Amino acid sequence: MNAITESAEPEILNRCPLCDEPLPENATECTKCDWVRGYRQRAATRHQHDPRDILAAVLSVFPGAGHILKGYTISGWFLFPVGVAVI
Repeated sequence: MNAITESAEPEILNRCPLCDEPLPENATECTKCDWVRGYRQRAATRHQHDPRDILAAVLSVFPGAGHILKGYTISGWFLFPVGVAVI
């Protein structure tokens, strides 16, 4: 008499470590928050800064100069006169 013993819902074995939402067994991400599998490994690795990024930040004193250094020449040359007019 147990004709309907299996449910249509996936079996829930895990919970999201961020929001405690029930997750299916092989879930790779949470549908409620921004958790994805392996987020702790990515957070533990330190990103190395490119020296050009640091120089672009220093050059941001002059509007558009950092953009030009990073290769965004059109937006850099556009920001230069607009930024000078604002300053």
